[in-house]
Amino acid sequence: MDLSELVSLLTSKGVDYLMSQLPNLIVSKQVSREDAQLILAYVMREDIKALRDEMRIMREDMKTIRDDIKVMRDDIRVLKDDMRSLSDEVRALRGDVKALIEENKIMNSKLDDLRKDITDGIDNLRKDVLDRLDLLNNQLRVLNANIASTYELTSKIMAKLMELGITK
Repeated sequence: MDLSELVSLLTSKGVDYLMSQLPNLIVSKQVSREDAQLILAYVMREDIKALRDEMRIMREDMKTIRDDIKVMRDDIRVLKDDMRSLSDEVRALRGDVKALIEENKIMNSKLDDLRKDITDGIDNLRKDVLDRLDLLNNQLRVLNANIASTYELTSKIMAKLMELGITK
């Protein structure tokens, strides 16, 4: 088998097939040692070329990964700054909340005092109104008694006058 037949076998059947058959072909002396070395050199050259292509792709991928890592670092830096800012805002809000809680306690205390004052005022007003109503009730009783006395006296006077004939 000459070199052109080996190349034809390589292109038609593939590298794996040729590599599996090459030892048998060499042992059976169908292929010369020099032709086998040329084919192996060609296969190794193609493998090296493929490896170089893969290495180039890997370098490009590594460059892309490095660029991505740089962008991620920048993003992380920005996120750290944002977290610090948010932490400061939370700290400030915490202070505001504490102040609001204190103001709420003071307001609740004032409302409790106001509620007590209003309740006491309403109780005092109710007592005052009841006392005045009792006074008015007593005065109305006295007035009613006076009116009854006056009516009784007026009736007696009218009866006397009628007896005397001085009525109109």
